[in-house]
Amino acid sequence: MISLGLNGSIPDGFAGLVSLRILSLRMNKLSGEIPEALGRLEKLEKLDLSDNQLTGRIPPSFGSLKSLKRLNVSENRLSGLIPSELGELSGLLELIGCSNRMSGQLPSTIEHLSKLIQVNLSDNQLSGQIPEEIGRLSKLQKLNLANNRFSGPLPSSIGSLSSLMELHLSRNQLSGEIPASVGGLSSIQILFANRNRLSGRIPKEFGALSNLTTGNLENNFLDPALPVELLQLKEYVFINLRGNNIPEPVPCTFAELQTHFGQPDGSGKTTLLTVFGTRKLCAESSESLPILRSCTRLRSRRLWTSRRHGGRGGRGRWRTRTAIFKRTSPPV
Repeated sequence: MISLGLNGSIPDGFAGLVSLRILSLRMNKLSGEIPEALGRLEKLEKLDLSDNQLTGRIPPSFGSLKSLKRLNVSENRLSGLIPSELGELSGLLELIGCSNRMSGQLPSTIEHLSKLIQVNLSDNQLSGQIPEEIGRLSKLQKLNLANNRFSGPLPSSIGSLSSLMELHLSRNQLSGEIPASVGGLSSIQILFANRNRLSGRIPKEFGALSNLTTGNLENNFLDPALPVELLQLKEYVFINLRGNNIPEPVPCTFAELQTHFGQPDGSGKTTLLTVFGTRKLCAESSESLPILRSCTRLRSRRLWTSRRHGGRGGRGRWRTRTAIFKRTSPPV
């Protein structure tokens, strides 16, 4: 979309366009507060005010937009609380408010938005716990709350989001253990929860995430011992576990796991696990043996990786790279 270069404030006169169904003022230079009068547009289905310089808060009057399906106020300078009145938008499909300065808690009234497919409130200053009520959004496919100040444990109700395909929770202050209920995320493909304060073991229920392709749990306080159930994953999977609680020496723990199918020896499908960041691989660990017993080959070598580019030069360190081949289907 080409910007029209509109500037100044949004006029209250828009409220007189009572038959309006779509209002898009994105990619302009509009400033000032969003007028409360826009809440009178009862037939409005899409409101896009993104990529402007709007300030103030989302008007509580938006709760009167009963026909609204898509609301986008991203990339502005909005602040203050997210109004609980948004919970009255029972037909809302998309709520996009990323890259603002909104603060406070995510209102529990979000549970009433039962038709929501996408929520993106990343890059704000939202805080408090993620409400348990979020687990009632059964149709939600994408949830992005990254780069905020959310704290406390992940709600166990998150496992009820069986339609969820993308979950972004990175760069918050979430703590506690990952709930076993994550195994209920049967549609999840992307799961990012890096740079938090999560602790404890990765639950074995991760092995039930058959559609997972990318996971990032780096820079937490997780126990690096991987559950054997991860080997149940059937598709290409990349899981980053760098920067967690890696003891010295490491008893077959992993800082990064990469899984993909291949046929290195022509004997059928195999799973390749590539491991980075471990200084010692110890087969004596009882936790290691179930994984190692299923291997057909194991190859290990040391690499020098620079801090930024992964090659020689500059400050860097030696890393062990281990490839483990596991047969997942009988020879043909």
